[in-house]
Amino acid sequence: MFWGALALGLVLPWLGGAFISAHRSAFPADGAKTGGRLSEGDRVNINVSLKNRFFYPRFFHSVKFASTLAGPHEAERRFFVAQLPSSSTLLLESTAEVYMRGLHHLGPVILESSAPFGLFRRRRTLAGPQTMLVLPRVYPLNRLTLVDGQDSQSDKTRVSRSGLNLAGSRPYVPGDSPRMVHWRNTARAGRMMVKETEDESDKTLHIMFDSGDVWGEGRDTNFEYAIKLAVTVADYALKNGVPVRVWGSHLNGAGVASGASAGGPLDVALTWNELLESLAIARPAGRVAVGEGLASLPTAANLFIVVSANDETAHQDLRRALVRSRESIVVRLEGFGEPATNRDAGNSPEMAGASVLTCGPGGLARTLSEIENMGQWDGSGAFIATTGKTSTGAVIQ
Repeated sequence: MFWGALALGLVLPWLGGAFISAHRSAFPADGAKTGGRLSEGDRVNINVSLKNRFFYPRFFHSVKFASTLAGPHEAERRFFVAQLPSSSTLLLESTAEVYMRGLHHLGPVILESSAPFGLFRRRRTLAGPQTMLVLPRVYPLNRLTLVDGQDSQSDKTRVSRSGLNLAGSRPYVPGDSPRMVHWRNTARAGRMMVKETEDESDKTLHIMFDSGDVWGEGRDTNFEYAIKLAVTVADYALKNGVPVRVWGSHLNGAGVASGASAGGPLDVALTWNELLESLAIARPAGRVAVGEGLASLPTAANLFIVVSANDETAHQDLRRALVRSRESIVVRLEGFGEPATNRDAGNSPEMAGASVLTCGPGGLARTLSEIENMGQWDGSGAFIATTGKTSTGAVIQ
């Protein structure tokens, strides 16, 4: 009797898993709204279709697979199947909220059977692994002075005889045309100065985010916040016909143009969808990209940059770049566990001429609201600064 039960406990789990196949599908819960693309914070349906190809019903199976979509606290999906009727198909449905951007992995679909006594367990792989690309979340933004104020900026700019905007002056270097000598500033400076010009048709918004040291955990890190801010600002600019150039991680000045700005001076390297996909897989890659971006920033350019509060190197590069920029917004990320710095970079001299905001964990919505309100009158009659030294949305009376 004992040996018979032992043999039955060994054979039945093996037979129970035979002639069963599976197909897994994963898709956004609101596919029509998202266009079939999956972004951080979206709901995703993950379904497994089990098919019994045998004329006999099956009992007491479990189906499981590993998944990183729902975050580190829900790393496995498991279903219990009490009965799978003969020659039939059973749909196992589940829904999850996508935890964060990135390339996520769904492990193989594994069928387990230990019926009837639980003495032996058989595992079968019914479907192979899958990968899913999750795009960074784009937050709604209703206003951005770096984009909305470009027409008024162009109206106020002086134009040279060559048709280019006069953006200032700089010291003479060999090779400069004598026609470009700025005689008034030469007399003031006591050395030869030449005019600096800009192309009025180039309204590119330069977007940079720090991809150096990462502080924080999971999706609440300074790097993840930097990507969310960068992609949200890029989305607003492109929707309003302003091309962007993005620096950070592996993006070294990638140009993206909307339909309204196509054919301009920007050398377009990526489409909007390609930029989203690039940011989806972006990883910390040091400060090289931002450093190069700041060093090559054109004269009188508009700049949106996100840096860590304790990144002294980025602040030094900013000091040199802001002298050449037209209008800049600097978002400092702090409170993510980074080492403290003795200097208040938001009120330091190198930030002169820039609007400086501070964003910490959980403060993304507030920071975006402050960006929207720049250049508007608040309820107390104060004007929220568009330029000048500000911190956490401070107002200039």
